[in-house]
Amino acid sequence: MHAGRSIHGSCQRFKRRCLLLYLAASLGVLTAWADETDGTSIGLEQERRTWVFQPPRRVIPPSVKDSSWPDSAIDRFILARIEKADFAPVGDASRETVARRLYFDLVGLPPAPERLAMFLKDSAPDALPRLLDRLIGSPHFGERWGRHWLDVVRFAESSGGGRSLMFKNAWRYRDYVIGAWNKDKPFDQFVREQLAGDLLPADSDHQRAEQLTATGMLALGPTNYEQQDKEFLRMDVIDEQIDTIGRALLGMTLGCARCHDHKFDPVPTEEYYALAGIFGSTKTLVPGNVSRYVERPLPMNPKELARLRMHQQRVEELQQALAEAKDRFEEIDQDENLSSNVDEAKAEIQSFEEQLRSLGEKERGYHRWVMSVSDVDEPRDEPLHVRGLPRRLGRPVPRGVLSVASRPEFAVTSIPSGQSGRLQLAEWIVEPANPLTARVFANRVWQQLLQRGLVSTPDNFGATGERPTHPRLLDYLAMSTVEGGWSAKRLVRQIALSHVYRLSTSDPSSARTHDPENQLYRRANRRQLDAESLRDAMLMVSGQLDSAIGGLSIKKFADYDYGYDFEGNYRRSIYVPRFRGVMLDLFEEFDAANPNLVTGRRNQTTRPTQSLYLMNSPFVMDRATNAARRLLATEDQDDQQRLASAFRLALGRRPTLAEEEVASHYLADAQQFNSTTTAAGDKDRDLVAWSRVFHMLFACVDFRYVD
Repeated sequence: MHAGRSIHGSCQRFKRRCLLLYLAASLGVLTAWADETDGTSIGLEQERRTWVFQPPRRVIPPSVKDSSWPDSAIDRFILARIEKADFAPVGDASRETVARRLYFDLVGLPPAPERLAMFLKDSAPDALPRLLDRLIGSPHFGERWGRHWLDVVRFAESSGGGRSLMFKNAWRYRDYVIGAWNKDKPFDQFVREQLAGDLLPADSDHQRAEQLTATGMLALGPTNYEQQDKEFLRMDVIDEQIDTIGRALLGMTLGCARCHDHKFDPVPTEEYYALAGIFGSTKTLVPGNVSRYVERPLPMNPKELARLRMHQQRVEELQQALAEAKDRFEEIDQDENLSSNVDEAKAEIQSFEEQLRSLGEKERGYHRWVMSVSDVDEPRDEPLHVRGLPRRLGRPVPRGVLSVASRPEFAVTSIPSGQSGRLQLAEWIVEPANPLTARVFANRVWQQLLQRGLVSTPDNFGATGERPTHPRLLDYLAMSTVEGGWSAKRLVRQIALSHVYRLSTSDPSSARTHDPENQLYRRANRRQLDAESLRDAMLMVSGQLDSAIGGLSIKKFADYDYGYDFEGNYRRSIYVPRFRGVMLDLFEEFDAANPNLVTGRRNQTTRPTQSLYLMNSPFVMDRATNAARRLLATEDQDDQQRLASAFRLALGRRPTLAEEEVASHYLADAQQFNSTTTAAGDKDRDLVAWSRVFHMLFACVDFRYVD
């Protein structure tokens, strides 16, 4: 277990706050700590005039000189900036490259050779839109895009901190997310359900179950349940929820205001505790020496309900029998003539009590449980915590939302007594006039398809984040999202059909030196396969990928995640258990998201250890052997044809002449080496040789990157 993965999320946030304070002090803007604050130091109206707090505006796409290049309004925004800089876009990528790009971006898997061949032969003008629609309609779309959202909401199946407890029902939330993306659940409803699904009306048991499951997002955070200072634990959980919602939905670092007014953004401490009152009025923890997370039973189908009623009937019968046995015991105990029957009567009572205890434990198994939250019995406002200390309390702060992002037409003026305020918070967040939510969401979708966000800090739109490179395009996409019913699939389709998406990564011109980060989007960004796609691609090429969708993923329940055995799981990587205490070594090595943190943009590193992993990992070598076995099963091919097939399977293309020559020599040498050093037959010799070819392909740059 690497230390970087096991650090508790709150420690990471504390380090970030300390760094910000240090920077603020260095710049001479650090003010003295105050016992209480009223936020008057923040010029609210002035801050509302900054771009991020202005509601998105309906924007007319600009005119361009080269009117033949744009395929959509998106392209006009991009081309106008490129022309203003006196440059031109690069040429288009090949259809083969665009297809592979689409497959990995939309479903996270390489194209099957026969599917790719069908697309390349299809010369119809609508061939690309039809391929796009087929991929968006695939059930694997939700697995790919659901993974992005799970990164953002720091999904894990264990708690982290101390002895890292298993979240045995977290898989239900994961499946809810996958299903929501596949069904194209409107993003505003998606948010409502995750923040307040237990408070929403439901037309059916199925809808009620979905909404309860969605609230697992609030319960899945990194929590040290062994913390003995229960008030400190409670506030840490609240802080983590506020921080997650701020970064994931609003692009704001709200956690910085726990101890003092935010040093860079217009978030006073009072408004932090206005939000803390909402989550303090939400039950997330079950008290105990080792606290627990909240679990709630899901509605039952008729068969489950019948089983439970039979169980309850048996309990009632035993309770009646126990009462009668106790009455008999009293009669025996009072009658000296029956004293010899006392032991027998006690044994009978003890038997009934043991049966009832057993049935009580068994009853839990008749329910389907889900991680969730609920409103507390008596919601209340949270007092301001001076310097963030949970026992140094100031005046109570009325529950509410951020003033700087509110307008009179959608401000949360008060929260009814008896309610936590989560529902009002959810409605405020997804209000179309909210300046943050639609922009943050549109930027996330753009980033996943173009590899760089219009705001390159997707979790931080505040003063310490980056400014948008194309603010008018961001507003256009945000307004298009809202007016399109908050449809994620519509937004994905809109961006993927743009001309800018089809550009080549090759840029031989001098423009690269003037725009090294490609902020103008005049070329495509070469993308590195993420850890999940890398693993899934090897499994698919080997023919071993288990494409079953959804369901329980932890093969053997344990109390803690340490020492979990990941071997033998050939399902897609989204179904590989994601723990906070330990992680699959391939995920660790290839920059999978840290589940302790909101991760809108993963690190992309290139390290020697990654190459060493691909060279020496038993997992990689076994996949290469199975890929070779799959290739050799086609007996009507010679080595040259098999080599072309191997390249199509692994890289989605034929080998170049130079690659074919090198690979042929490598194959011949491997076959010769195996024939002189072993007594194996021809089939075994070929299997070993072709295994090495696939191992070489898995380790090559073109397998790990998408142009």
